Amino acid sequence: MYTLPKIERFNQNVLSKHHLYNGVFLILPFDSIDNTGILLPLLTEVCEKGFKKPIPMPS
Repeated sequence: MYTLPKIERFNQNVLSKHHLYNGVFLILPFDSIDNTGILLPLLTEVCEKGFKKPIPMPS
């Protein structure tokens, strides 16, 4: 059975989703949200903590 090289699997599974979510954030109306400068660092902190948590493996 043929498996794609790692970089192609990465592009399919991660990079394409990153581009999708990145595009969503680029069109958000941050200019109409108060305290954006305060809220974005908080979002970053929450995301970084979430990425550090181990992913539970299904049994």
